[in-house]
Amino acid sequence: MIDGANYFTIFGRVILPLMKPACTTLLILNGIGTYNDFYIPNLYLRSDVQTFTVALYKFFGNMSTPFEIVAAAIIIGMIPIGIAYIFLQKYIFYGLAGAVKI
Repeated sequence: MIDGANYFTIFGRVILPLMKPACTTLLILNGIGTYNDFYIPNLYLRSDVQTFTVALYKFFGNMSTPFEIVAAAIIIGMIPIGIAYIFLQKYIFYGLAGAVKI
């Protein structure tokens, strides 16, 4: 405030860069939780709109289950989470480290 900055400038140039690791970690952890959610999408979504876990659940049959197709679907489902982790791992590390000096 002494240098003539308003509240938005202070937030954008001081507070937001300090909060970036924590916000990114929170986004990733909540995103993975939402991506892997089964109960709410299975209960509320229509049958033509499915999330990954609900579609994976539909692969299982009463008499026989093609486990090679299920295993391939699981591997394909892990790809987005792996890509997100690879690109954002430095933010995950610093966000979980907290105030510990490294």
